[in-house]
Amino acid sequence: MRSRRWDVNKCGNSTQGLPTLLDGRAALALTSSCGRGGAQSGKPPQELLVPAGAREVVSRIEGGIAAVKFKVSAPYPAADFLASANSRLEPLGWQKLSTDWLNPTIPSSHVRGWTSFPDTRTQPFMGVHQWLADWQNGSGDVVSYSLRYTSPVQDALHKVAPPTNDDLEVTELLIPAAMAKSMRDDAVQRIKSRAR
Repeated sequence: MRSRRWDVNKCGNSTQGLPTLLDGRAALALTSSCGRGGAQSGKPPQELLVPAGAREVVSRIEGGIAAVKFKVSAPYPAADFLASANSRLEPLGWQKLSTDWLNPTIPSSHVRGWTSFPDTRTQPFMGVHQWLADWQNGSGDVVSYSLRYTSPVQDALHKVAPPTNDDLEVTELLIPAAMAKSMRDDAVQRIKSRAR
């Protein structure tokens, strides 16, 4: 397995240069860690599962936050991959979170399963199936997994059909407790200010 360092615009809270498949949560975590230490690449921590056969593997540790992104061939709904992630995390003391870590008003995929939506920003339109969920340990550290399948769709107005391929894109994060608490507090504050 090959790793390489992401070229990220240092500080300024910009995600310029991050891989285009990196989800917003990962971008937020990595830009929030700016100024807390240099970036390094290498083998991800044991909480971040990179299965045999993973390709386009990119890993990074910066400011204490570890992230890994890769693609792997796995039939939808990635039941074997998710079972492997659970069997790795639970013995290490990680507990599934029933709500989205950054938006506690939304059930996590541990509860609601896979979601889907049409992405009409591209041609052809793409059907996106995603699974987003988090685990937390007794210290308050957070592990976040984001799984996604994309495949072309003909009809973007109705329910998205199951994926037409086995190309699973995965982004995983391990965020230290202090940073996780700060990020969650900021997110909750933004939600409250929008509700006013």
